[in-house]
Amino acid sequence: MARERSDMRRVKEALRLRLAFGLSHRGIGVACRMSRTTVRAYCERAKTAGIDSFALIEPLSERELEGCLFKHGRVPA
Repeated sequence: MARERSDMRRVKEALRLRLAFGLSHRGIGVACRMSRTTVRAYCERAKTAGIDSFALIEPLSERELEGCLFKHGRVPA
């Protein structure tokens, strides 16, 4: 059975902690109440979408971020 997606606010916070502060997947999981593997999956999706800094994510709405992560879209310029 497929898992439900995490709330995009938590995903955005997880990516901020990873990209801006370099926290480990485990540390982010504890801070955001997500499993380590979920954090890793979102970080991999961000990398695939070309997101390599929090400055690219910060101006995005939750809907735009979700579109980038789940439709293999590129971050708007």
